[in-house]
Amino acid sequence: MAIAILLATSLALRFWELGRFNQLVFDEVYYVKYAQNYLSRTPFFDVHPPLGKYLIAFGIWVSKLHFWNPTGQTTAFGYRWLNALTGSLILLIVAGIAYQLSYRRSYAFIAAWFACADGLLLVESRYAFLNIYLVFFGLLAQWCFLIALAQKSLLRWLYLVLAGIFFGCSAAVKWYGLGFWLGIGAVWASARIVSWWQRDRKLSFNQPFWQNLSKFKLWPLLVFLGVIPVVVYCLLWIPHWQLDRDRGFWELHQKSWTFHQQLGSSSQIHPYCSPWYSWVLMVRPVAYFFEKSGNSAQSTVYDVHGMGNPILWWLGTIAMLILVGKIAQQVYPIQKKRQREFDFSIPLYLLLNYGANWLPWMLVHRCAFLYYYMPASIFGFLAIAYLVDRWLYSDNLWWRAIAINIIFFILMGLAYWLPIYLGLPLSREAFDHRMWFRSWY
Repeated sequence: MAIAILLATSLALRFWELGRFNQLVFDEVYYVKYAQNYLSRTPFFDVHPPLGKYLIAFGIWVSKLHFWNPTGQTTAFGYRWLNALTGSLILLIVAGIAYQLSYRRSYAFIAAWFACADGLLLVESRYAFLNIYLVFFGLLAQWCFLIALAQKSLLRWLYLVLAGIFFGCSAAVKWYGLGFWLGIGAVWASARIVSWWQRDRKLSFNQPFWQNLSKFKLWPLLVFLGVIPVVVYCLLWIPHWQLDRDRGFWELHQKSWTFHQQLGSSSQIHPYCSPWYSWVLMVRPVAYFFEKSGNSAQSTVYDVHGMGNPILWWLGTIAMLILVGKIAQQVYPIQKKRQREFDFSIPLYLLLNYGANWLPWMLVHRCAFLYYYMPASIFGFLAIAYLVDRWLYSDNLWWRAIAINIIFFILMGLAYWLPIYLGLPLSREAFDHRMWFRSWY
């Protein structure tokens, strides 16, 4: 029931006046055009894989069906509704991952609530951008993989096939969707290493998913999470190749790779470029839409900011540091073979996935944006939810109070910054109050 209320809230936030800005916003100028090119069979080149544009095209096609749209015209709602629906469902997947990790309904609910309270997930769901599909498929793949670990026989193979398919889909939206796949690989490798390393040591890895993962053989991993994603990724290019027969598979990828390599990284390329290390503090959000009416003294501002819920993002970063500290604190006693009441399973899973989706960006020298941090931020939400869930059931009243205050302030953060997520009218003064730092403008 509680998850259903969250889902209804998520749907309401994403579908409320979805077409209020009846114009192309930010990267919609590219992706909506490309989606329409698929529908009109017009050849084109884009530096990203095609799946995200297929889905936007599907949304446009459905919106033009006669019983929905007798005029057959393309509308803002038409190219945005599928993004809104997809983004609304992400909180269910986050809840599913949290539950498969812990089998605690309270953890699943708190994690889902934090996903519902994030601003960037909300904004990305309300416009025809690609990133929400990447996050959706990447998280869905991880959820299927975790379910597979708990199954036996045919059900296990079925969920592994689904995981492989969804990993391929995530990469077929944008290449950085591979971070979800890399995270699972890192967790599996760690489970195998820890299984060997702790033979003479007393480490605590008690969660069933970790114990099952430590017994997981290499060959099914290579088949289901290696071969299947590659095959799915390649198959998803077929409709695009049929449209643009002048460029082969390798030529398309070489041209895309060259574009990314040659694109600069300075603010001269784009005013909202930001370095990877700044994302954890949300130093440079992206203004997707800005419009001002009236004179400077009494102007009304309509702004859509691609930024997370600052309270949630900063607490997520702090939570990751706490988990690193707790693990580091145990290393010396572990080497001394002393038992500690600390289960490494969930913290290590979250840290490895967080790092897999964030740290590879240090190798990228092109202009990058805050929204590339979205996959990593989800694991930050899961981390703070993990700590809050533990603190809520602590015998220490102070920890309970801290947990309750965290939930409250995250809610307040969503309410306070909601106008710049939804593009609600604000006075210039009210808008400036929400821009806490100059770099946020």
